[in-house]
Amino acid sequence: MGSRVVGYVAAGILLLLEFVPKIGALVIVTPSAVLGGATLALFAMVAISGIKIIAKDGLIDRKLFIMSIALNFGLAINYRPDIVDHMPPLLATVLSLGIAVGALLAIFLNLILPGRTAPTDA
Repeated sequence: MGSRVVGYVAAGILLLLEFVPKIGALVIVTPSAVLGGATLALFAMVAISGIKIIAKDGLIDRKLFIMSIALNFGLAINYRPDIVDHMPPLLATVLSLGIAVGALLAIFLNLILPGRTAPTDA
């Protein structure tokens, strides 16, 4: 129920911003430092929510390894975008985004690295 109410409130705010120009003008005149601070707080909350989801069952070595490798490769692409210059155009387009590299690598490592097996009742 709570999530639905939040969605309705967000939709109402977006409709007001769209159809009432004076309210939209408030967003436009907001200093960039204020919007930057709000954006920083928003993305930090999203990152913390993601970490909570990952850590729900405990941070075992396997999860830490997958997270660290995916994060490092994703950041490497952001800091050195020239790495993909020698690749075919389609592959370079996909792999030039750090988030795509990190996500694909995390999915791949999650599939190939051995995880805990469920105990068998013998």
